[in-house]
Amino acid sequence: MPKLHTSTSSDSKRSSPYAVSSKPQRKRVSFSEPEKKSKPGPPRKRPMTSLFQSIAAPTAAASPDSEVRGPMTRARTKAKESKAPANVKDDSDSSDDDEPVFRTPTEDSPEDIRALFAHLNYPEDKMEELVVYMRRPHNLGDIPSYEEIFHSIKEEYCFGFYTSDSDILAFCKKYKKDYVPSGSTDARMTEMTFITDYLSLLMNQRDVTLRRVVVTQKHKDNIPNIVERVGHSAFVLSVISTDHIEEPRYQPTNREVVELSYYLKQKPFWWETCD
Repeated sequence: MPKLHTSTSSDSKRSSPYAVSSKPQRKRVSFSEPEKKSKPGPPRKRPMTSLFQSIAAPTAAASPDSEVRGPMTRARTKAKESKAPANVKDDSDSSDDDEPVFRTPTEDSPEDIRALFAHLNYPEDKMEELVVYMRRPHNLGDIPSYEEIFHSIKEEYCFGFYTSDSDILAFCKKYKKDYVPSGSTDARMTEMTFITDYLSLLMNQRDVTLRRVVVTQKHKDNIPNIVERVGHSAFVLSVISTDHIEEPRYQPTNREVVELSYYLKQKPFWWETCD
């Protein structure tokens, strides 16, 4: 089933027709005041964690726009599935089958990066600089402030790539072997499953989820092919959300974001979630 995001925090989300992700229960963003009706603390205009401090601007050799010739397949392995750590206690009486399952993403080796960008024919010093840059956590830019998150529809933002039903169908037609279109203009669960699983593979098994988000004027100004109007909802292929911003295993690397940008022909943005 596709990784369409569902929350464990409300009954309304559990009744969603979409498949439940295999991720553990989401950690909610904490605020300075315990009550929702109370006034939130002052907004933070910088990233919420030192893990996302701005990295030094890359040189021309390590540009995030470096051309990706094709998918990096040498490091691709099946996700390592493991039960919850032994020191994590479950208060419920559920069986072992109900225990949360965690994905363990793999990591790009220097050799993987060199193979992916070998066609650039960089000298050794420039290639080494590119390797270091591509393995770093991606700079997520202006992460929404606590105040913005507090006043958002679902108290959550996600960072990802705009997509539409037609984009999903076109992706499946191009990359899915033996794909047979249904004739419908709406993406089915089959197509949604394929694109999220395919992109998760490119992300070294980090979850890519299909989210519903709110379109703003900034999105309209920066995404020429977006068809939804300002204030309306749209689909986004999310690679991380503010619920997981401080968890290292959810942090995408520069290589992962560059490669997804290549496949989706889009740049990622922050979006207010509404699903």
